Amino acid sequence: MKKGRFKMLIIFCALSVVGGYFYWQYRELPKVQTLRSCFKTTLHGVDLCSKSGSYVKLNNISVHLKQAVIVSEDSSFYYHEGFDFEEIKSSLSTNFKARKWLRGASTISQQLVKNAFLNSEKSLLRKAKEALLTYHLEKSFTKDQILELYLNVVEWGPKIFGIRQAARYYFNKVPDDLEVLESAFLAFLLPNPKKYQVSFQKGALTRFARKRVKDICRKLYLHQRISREVFNQTLREIDDFPWNGKVDEELEENETEDEDTEEEFEEGLVI
Repeated sequence: MKKGRFKMLIIFCALSVVGGYFYWQYRELPKVQTLRSCFKTTLHGVDLCSKSGSYVKLNNISVHLKQAVIVSEDSSFYYHEGFDFEEIKSSLSTNFKARKWLRGASTISQQLVKNAFLNSEKSLLRKAKEALLTYHLEKSFTKDQILELYLNVVEWGPKIFGIRQAARYYFNKVPDDLEVLESAFLAFLLPNPKKYQVSFQKGALTRFARKRVKDICRKLYLHQRISREVFNQTLREIDDFPWNGKVDEELEENETEDEDTEEEFEEGLVI
């Protein structure tokens, strides 16, 4: 009888310690309201401040860039509450079948939280913190506010943080002037900016980069963010990297479409 009580006491003490530890971790979580002030982010040490000259308001960022980032990184951004459970399910299925990590499922909200408050540690504790912070973020900020903060803090290349630096570095433009192909290229960089910006260094798209940029443009068309005419023009001009703002939304409705572009469009329509 005494042994049974002793075991129960040990279990109770162990659970108390674990519970106390997680409660302490919860109490030590950063406050998402910090995003309304000026502070240095945890992941990369970026000075994030809406009053600084490097910060860009959402309405001063090209609509093409905003849409390209959303369709490539988080197509359900404006519809979920911080977590895309369908994407999580698909990601788990893909990774399980491949028996290795091929596909992530982090939303823009989760990526903002990671960049602002967390480190690169891969652990269940960090994921738990990310989930809690994402929940509080979605309750405290509008979707437009979250997107604006994300675009100003995310990494676009080696020591390139925020869309103002990215637009200037890659295309010598202000964020509001980015065109479709330029926006698709910047969105393509986000999953691995240090690795993927090799196309910029070479002055020509790699085979992989070309495919991904074309896929993003296709998604923009399928989500009705660009017209068919603009999509066809991106296909014609994709190999003219870095483009220098060639793609123009103001196209004639009766523009003649060449056969090669139509054939390429039909081949890759499914995403």
